[in-house]
Amino acid sequence: MKPFPKSPIAYLWLYAMKNKKIFLPLAICGILSVVLEKMSPYLFSQMVALFGEESKFADIENKIWFLLTGMVLATVFAKVLSNIFHYLSAVRFRATVYKQMSLDCFRYINGHSVSYFADNMAGSLAQKSEQLAGNASFYSALFYYLSDIVQLIVIFVMLMSVNIMFACAFMGFLLLSILVLFRIGKLSINLRSAMVEAKNKVSGQMIDTLQNNFFVRVFNGFDYEKKRLHKELLSESKITNKSVNVEALQSQGEKLYFQIIYILFLFYGFYLWKIGQIKAADMVLIFLLLQNVSDTVSYLIHRGIIYSGVFAEMRTNLIPFSQPHEIEDAVNASPLQVKQGNIEFRHVNFGYHKNRLLFKNFNLTIPAGQKVGIVGASGGGKSSLINLLQRFFDVSSGEILIDGQNIKAVTQDSLHQAISYVPQTSSLLERSIAENIAYGRVGATLTEVKKAAKDAYAAEFIEALPNGYKTLLNAQNQLSGGQMQRLSIARALLKDAPILVLDEATSALDSESEFYIQKAIEKMLQGKTVIAVAHRLSTLKNMDRIIVLEKGKIAEDGTLEELLNCKGKFYQYWTLQKLEGAKHE
Repeated sequence: MKPFPKSPIAYLWLYAMKNKKIFLPLAICGILSVVLEKMSPYLFSQMVALFGEESKFADIENKIWFLLTGMVLATVFAKVLSNIFHYLSAVRFRATVYKQMSLDCFRYINGHSVSYFADNMAGSLAQKSEQLAGNASFYSALFYYLSDIVQLIVIFVMLMSVNIMFACAFMGFLLLSILVLFRIGKLSINLRSAMVEAKNKVSGQMIDTLQNNFFVRVFNGFDYEKKRLHKELLSESKITNKSVNVEALQSQGEKLYFQIIYILFLFYGFYLWKIGQIKAADMVLIFLLLQNVSDTVSYLIHRGIIYSGVFAEMRTNLIPFSQPHEIEDAVNASPLQVKQGNIEFRHVNFGYHKNRLLFKNFNLTIPAGQKVGIVGASGGGKSSLINLLQRFFDVSSGEILIDGQNIKAVTQDSLHQAISYVPQTSSLLERSIAENIAYGRVGATLTEVKKAAKDAYAAEFIEALPNGYKTLLNAQNQLSGGQMQRLSIARALLKDAPILVLDEATSALDSESEFYIQKAIEKMLQGKTVIAVAHRLSTLKNMDRIIVLEKGKIAEDGTLEELLNCKGKFYQYWTLQKLEGAKHE
């Protein structure tokens, strides 16, 4: 999916063009309704001109009836077209575009890499996504705004038919008003943009605290978080007050300005009538047109400044959506075909910083069906290795192959479909237990879900819950760490992918939970290529091979027995853990 346009106008135009079948009839109805609406003052002025002629009523009667009929028809059709315009813009177009924007925003923001979400608050991104999709309702206001601009163009054309100099003065007034008032409005625009950022910071701060409520509570951090929030609220309040005051001054200034201009135009019209440049009927037309023009121009300038603020807000919200995805599928990417499950890291170079590589010319081959344990000190590259395999990050050079296929040349969806991943901390959605397990294979039956739960030793505690598999996982229905991890394993069992990645899946569990989870993992290992990052070395007894990573390099590689006999790094880790275990007994 391509990035969104950076410009708000280009963004809105994009969805207008996606819905031409609604947009074009809408535009035609809007223009015609404005033209017909302005026909009534023009036809009325023509009637006034007829009354001013020294003719008998019988001579002009037919013309008057013709003009009256024209006024009625123009008014009726203008109203009908206006109603159609309102229906298409406020109902049909907005509903269609809102759905498209919501789906596109959801799809694009989720296409960013894991590192992007680590650097940006999820709450702030969700709010920007919601606000962008909400801009579908802005179309209605924009359509009416544009229809008023069309109205001014029609008025200008009518004034041209009356007096060219008067029409030119009118156009000069419009241009001067736009120039002066929009330049003054720049301050309001900048303040509005700063206000949006301040509000996003406040919202992000509150969501961040709520999402990490347990962590904040454990560290007694509510007072600290309150002070941080208070600081952000003070900043937001100052910017908001300044913005509101500037907009209020601008509004009052505009009203005075337009009242003076209106009076000056009327005097100018009387002057032209006095010197014989225009007729009395023309003066009537000018009077009728200027009555509406004053309000229309005032509305356009005032709303234009407000809409400039909306555009500033939209421009800010578009930033995450206009930034290219950090990791994208190749143009001709094909689905990954896994027949065996061979994995190969070939001459891989990678680092989180350009000038500091973690892996340098790293090579590793894991034959299909082999079960490999990965151990090592923190920062050695264990998690980075499995992140690279899942293409959460791209290698700087070299390649990672699965069954001879470079993972950069295949679609990310197919790559993730081929890998079952069980993290250290289970990630569960606020949905039912059955839905969480079925997430491993969308469309799975309840019977299949129950079997996976049974194989993961989770069925017993699930069925003991009042609502069983329908139990909604939320703050009111919390499970233990071991229970949640067994649900994650059930999900991975249901997925049944040919490659299994375990990222310290038992490191944060008690002995009883670890016992059940180890039994569940043993079932998962059958017939899979396995990479298991382990903190508890005792969990590696079923591995065919163990690799010790140290500063991005393979320090040791062999079976459990071979590494223990070598009495190297792995032997040191093993001995230390045995001593720690003996102390706790």
